[in-house]
Formats: sequence, structure tokens, C-alpha cells
Amino acid sequence: MGQGPVALAVIGECGADNEQLERALPVVRAKRWRALTRWPGSYLTIARSGETLAVIGDLADQHPVYWRTDGAGTWWSTSGAALAALDGAPADPTALAAHLALAQPDALGQWSLFRAV
Repeated sequence: MGQGPVALAVIGECGADNEQLERALPVVRAKRWRALTRWPGSYLTIARSGETLAVIGDLADQHPVYWRTDGAGTWWSTSGAALAALDGAPADPTALAAHLALAQPDALGQWSLFRAV
């Protein structure tokens, strides 16, 4: 849904109804991204306010967001492997060792298993 240069989409199981999403458009316009994570459920949020695009994964990490930048801009995906495949980015051995040693999906925090992702 959107109004001119402001748009909002949620993908997944989001507890907000269409009216609540419509009322969130001023929040998007104000670029208050954190407020878009407060609905119940597990969902990916994509919001645009003018030239700014925000892609926000859910707090439970069921819909993670990975990104990388290059001369063309910022690329994003819900798959780190897909972004790494763009140019064959190698696995990050430190991140991989931490993932294997700790066996916790959230142990890496904001790291990916791939360099530059």
C-alpha cells in the first residue's frame, strides 16, 4: 500500500490488518523504522519514504535480511548465499567457526557466513 512517495509492504505472518498498515504510512514518512516491527507475527517489512528504502527482518529472525554494497549501490536478500553468489564471495572462516562451535543460530548477531555480506 502507498501514498505517493511513501509505500509499505509486509511479507509473512503479520498481525496488523489493512487499516493498521494504512495508519502506519505516516510512520514510514517520518522514517521511524523501529515502529514497523511492533506488530505481532513473523514478517519482513519493506518501506519506502522518498528515496529511502528500508528492509527490516523480523525480531525472531525468521525473515533475516542480508545486504552488501558495491559501486552500483546496496543489494539485499533474505539469503546470504544468494548475495555471496553474485561474485563468489568466500565464506568467512571466523564466522563459520563461531557458528559451528556455538551451534546457535543467533550467535553471529549481524555477521553473515560470507565475507562482504
